[in-house]
Amino acid sequence: MKYICGGDVPWPDVSMGVYIDIIPYSVEVLQLIDEYAKSFVDKIEPVMIEDYNGEKALFLNCMSAYNGKELDDFIRTLDSYLVYNP
Repeated sequence: MKYICGGDVPWPDVSMGVYIDIIPYSVEVLQLIDEYAKSFVDKIEPVMIEDYNGEKALFLNCMSAYNGKELDDFIRTLDSYLVYNP
C-alpha cells in the first residue's frame, strides 16, 4: 500500500501504471526521471528569510526551472529511450 507523502494515510495511487501505459518511452525512463527530480530538490537552497525557518521554496524553484536549459537538456537525453515515435 502506498501512502500520501510518506505519511500514514493510505492512498491507492495508480499513477505509475498510467505512466507506463501512455509514455512512448521504455520503463527505465521513470527511474531516470525520479532520480533527476530528487537531485533537483536536493540542490534547492533553503529560504534565508527568517519567517520561513529555512524551508525550501520548492514550487517557486520548479517554476523557475521549467523553462530552463538544464531541464531541456535532460529531456533530450530521454530521446534515446523512445520506444516509438508518436
